[in-house]
Amino acid sequence: SGLAIYASVLHSEYSQANFKKARKQEKLLDIHLKEKKFNIFPKVILNDSLERGMLSLLQSAGLGGLQPNTVTIAWPNSWKRDNYKAQIFENIMVAVNHYGHFLTVLKPGKKFVINEKLKGTIDIWSIVYDGGILLMMAHLLRKSKIWKGCQVRLFIVTPEISGPNSENQRASVVNMMRNYLNRFRILTNVPIEVVVVDPEFIEQHADQIEEQYHK
Repeated sequence: SGLAIYASVLHSEYSQANFKKARKQEKLLDIHLKEKKFNIFPKVILNDSLERGMLSLLQSAGLGGLQPNTVTIAWPNSWKRDNYKAQIFENIMVAVNHYGHFLTVLKPGKKFVINEKLKGTIDIWSIVYDGGILLMMAHLLRKSKIWKGCQVRLFIVTPEISGPNSENQRASVVNMMRNYLNRFRILTNVPIEVVVVDPEFIEQHADQIEEQYHK
């Protein structure tokens, strides 16, 4: 287990009444989380700018060395028609990256019921080395009774493999990943598939990751 914070921004002007409203919302959120038996700390702040409020939460969450290393945000509704929402979403993603945190984005879809046991697959698309965070997330999800029945699938995206030894090269990539999983004793029986794409696609993402680690 670790530190988890459910944070929200009350987008309104600064006033004594709004500060009290923010505290009240935080208390109500705390009651709700405890009723659901979630070991999560609530945090509600007041800011007259939604974006500045989210950036403040990003920099101030936690205490000393006990700080979350992953930020989870929702995909904005109506982002194609609302440039303001789209711009805030983009700025927050850039800020999370600059701050050195991992980012997960929840896209809207079927309503999620916390007591429903899900079936289907958890697909991992590995484009560049990410320190194993995607594998760890899938591993932790399957520890929950909700996701336990889902099958994890791993797709390794690589540049074009050609020549007489292409099949051996594919098998080598799969074996390397299998050994990696076995070494850490996670997801040891997942199916692994190699997906070949244009090398320029991978280079573009690799350059972005490289820039992140050198900032």
